[in-house]
Amino acid sequence: GACYHRYKIQTLQSQYPDQWNMFIAALADLQRQPESNDMSWFGIGGIHGAPYISWPRGTTGNFNQGMGYCVHGGPLFATWHRPYTLLIEQALQARAVAIAARFTGSRAAAYRTAADQLRLPYWDWSDPTTRSDIPAPVMQPTISVTTPGTNGTPVTSTIQNPLFQYNFQSAATLRQYFSGNYANWMYTTRHPRSSSDPTPVNANANTMMQNGFTTRRQQTYQLFSQTSFNSMASALEGIHNQVHTNVGGSNPLGHMSVTNAASFDPIFWLHHCNVDRMVALYQAIYPSNRLQPSPGRATFGRIVPGIDGPNDDLFTNLYPFRLPSGSWWQSNEIKSVGTIWKYRYGYDEIPCSMHTSGATGSDLSAFTRQKVNALY
Repeated sequence: GACYHRYKIQTLQSQYPDQWNMFIAALADLQRQPESNDMSWFGIGGIHGAPYISWPRGTTGNFNQGMGYCVHGGPLFATWHRPYTLLIEQALQARAVAIAARFTGSRAAAYRTAADQLRLPYWDWSDPTTRSDIPAPVMQPTISVTTPGTNGTPVTSTIQNPLFQYNFQSAATLRQYFSGNYANWMYTTRHPRSSSDPTPVNANANTMMQNGFTTRRQQTYQLFSQTSFNSMASALEGIHNQVHTNVGGSNPLGHMSVTNAASFDPIFWLHHCNVDRMVALYQAIYPSNRLQPSPGRATFGRIVPGIDGPNDDLFTNLYPFRLPSGSWWQSNEIKSVGTIWKYRYGYDEIPCSMHTSGATGSDLSAFTRQKVNALY
């Protein structure tokens, strides 16, 4: 398949309306899939933290019960989340392609092209034009979408906005696998009013994000003067943590504020797409700075025994993700930035066109550096 760009979410909506439409249609479709399906919204979201079960379901092994597969607190944070965002991108794109295939009429070809080119959009929380604003379409309860009706005729309707929240399908499932408020709240929420009324107050999340903008932009720029991949990953994780708590809220804690529930909130994916972009920008600017060994971090899929346990390094398996070959993902698979093109995506600062033109690493490094200096 061809390489296409992941766009800033505001750009996707304003400049690529057909892709935007297929994105919303695919999101809504993915969220409707039965939660027992490994490739459903719930199935993919459940890899990160709760429900603390193996993925794909039924996989047997020696697992750390009571923790998710995600890696935090070490440099693998930066690499583990890349196959994770690829997984949701793959799932969304497959849904978009299937929906677009059902269209008939004069717009059908345009929708099919848009679905082929659709990639996960990102929320750039350090962009000087939007100043850490939560994107408007993430905060509105309903949204307009065009999908194929009877005989494939395009039908435009207003639906529950799949970017606003995810609606859990089963109270019993929540009670079985989640604890505290998350066992009772039937939808994801940001800055919930109270434990008994989890209605989101998105405006409060937005204010907290805006208040942190100036510092966040400085910290983002400073990522690109870190002298090692590991120190960049650590600094990036710190910025990322603050975005989580700003968006989720603290009294009571919304889903984004806790590791075990964050990945069910649709904004998680826009956030982590930007985290992935930051890692890629760093890799482009510093092609020789590679992930270095560091103390192993335990996850659901990786038991790290004792004080002198194994290190995490380029060859640590990134459970539960498998390569097309069937072997486990490892950070070594993505140690150079050009590998994002292999996985069929680029960013405006790391454009697909530089892959096809065969640009050198130093060409790309200079290009990306200039873009980063202009932005942050």
